[in-house]
Parts: sequence; C-alpha cells; structure tokens
Amino acid sequence: MPKVSVIIPTYNCARYLPNTLQSVLRQTFTDYEIIIVDDGSTDNTREVIEPFVVRFPSRIRYIYQSHQERSAARNRGIQAAEGEYIAFLDADDEWLPNKLSQQVPLLDEYPEIGLVHSDVLLMDHQGQNIGLPPPIPKPSGFVLKELLCGNFIWCLAVVCRRQCFETCGLFDTNMIPAEDWDMWVRIASRYALYHLPEVLARYRFSPDPDGVRDRRHYLADLQVVKKNIHLLPPRDQAEVYFVWGRKAKMRRDFQTARRFLFKALILQPKNYQALNLLLRCYISRQVFNTLKAAKKIRA
Repeated sequence: MPKVSVIIPTYNCARYLPNTLQSVLRQTFTDYEIIIVDDGSTDNTREVIEPFVVRFPSRIRYIYQSHQERSAARNRGIQAAEGEYIAFLDADDEWLPNKLSQQVPLLDEYPEIGLVHSDVLLMDHQGQNIGLPPPIPKPSGFVLKELLCGNFIWCLAVVCRRQCFETCGLFDTNMIPAEDWDMWVRIASRYALYHLPEVLARYRFSPDPDGVRDRRHYLADLQVVKKNIHLLPPRDQAEVYFVWGRKAKMRRDFQTARRFLFKALILQPKNYQALNLLLRCYISRQVFNTLKAAKKIRA
C-alpha cells in the first residue's frame, strides 16, 4: 500500500500532462501512487497517458468518467486511493522534486496536523516562471477563523490525511469554483493545518482581463462563508462577517456588504468600524444611484 495517493483530475489538458506527470515521477520521495481521473476529455488525453501507464503499471492508474467538473473528479480519485495521505495536482500544474519529501515527514511526526501546504510559483502557458503570488499571511495551527476570512491554501500545494475526508466528507460539488477552499475550511474545523514556507509547486496562471472568472470566484466565496460560518463561535463569526462586509463594499456589492456588516454588529455591537462601514454603504449606494440617474438624463 503506498504512503501517498496523488490525485490528478484532468479535462482536455493533454498538452500539459506529460510535464505534470514527470514532475511527480521526479519526486525524491517515492512511496506514492498516481491516480489520473479523466473528467470526460475530448482531446487525446488517453493517448498521451497510455505510455506512462504502460511504463509504470504498478504506480499509475487511469480512470475515465463523464464530464462532471474537477471536484467530482477529485472525489472519484479519493474513493479509489489506497494511500494514507492524499495529495492533489491539477493536470496543467507541476511539483518541484522535493515536495513530498518535505511535507510527508511533517504528517508522520505530528498526528494533530491534518493538512500541510506550501508556497507556489506562478508560470505562464509556456511554462515560463512569472514570479510569486502577492504575499498574504499563512498562519499555522487551528486557523479556522483566519481561513474563513480568505483562502490562503493552493490546492496543488496540499498533502493531507486520508482520514480528513473520512471525517469531514468529500469535495462539495455545489461549491464550484471554491470547492477546494470549502474543503480546507471543513478540515480546519477539526484539525490543525501547517504552512511550510517553501516554494514546492508551480501553478499555471491564466489572465482574467474581463474579470469574469474573478466575479465567479467571488460569488462562490460568499457561498462558502455562508455555509461554514456556523463552525465558529459568535465573536469569531462577527470578525468574519466584518471582513467580508468590507470586501463586498470594496467591490461595490452594497447589498452583501450591508447584510454582512449588519450581522457583524448584531454579534458584536461595539464594533464601531463595522458601524462606520455600514453607514458608508448606505451613503455610497445613494451616491451611486444619483450618478447613475444623472448619466441616464445626459444620455
């Protein structure tokens, strides 16, 4: 039985898969299996994978399913996994050779840790390094409140205990595209998390010039907050509501901002920052409507 099961969901990523698989096969830690879950690809994914399966029949398994999105593909991989630990790698991303060798010993040594994650490096579609993502705090320990204030975990950087999925359930397919953050939140409600401050993976970055993907993620993030905020005690709920109320206001989503800031005040009436932002939301909305009406009149 392998120590680690590496789950690789793929959908029409045949051109990237060889480099992705090679990045796993180059790991200095070798007690692992690779489970590729083909989520209904229509390109030549099967043909690209076949030589790897033939060459490493005891290490690589290939599973095909109809197209159901990546969360369902990850779930299928978890259900097929035999390893004590589970790691994730999307089909267009890559690992550095020492990723598993640095993360696995931490799970071995500290049974209270459910999930270990690391930093990542951004690359473009040609595989050229772009640089590091903007720095954000990544605390370790029991960090449910901090994690609900905003995701700081990259899926390709995660190694976690199989037990976490037995305890917390699988990826929620209703939370796409924030299903990974929802999963980490649920794990954080029961286990300690550990951030290893090392770059151990490369994430393929795609620009979002029209902001469509950003908007979709924002709406999904709100659903994750609504779904999981009950896991926190009231005082911590107030802080999370305040943080997301402020984020909503910055996006000019005044309806959400007002709702979250009002909830923050109900839970923590002396939060004068929340009160100030809530009042500014109403004023900002009035100003916005006035400007919008004036624009229509000029038109």
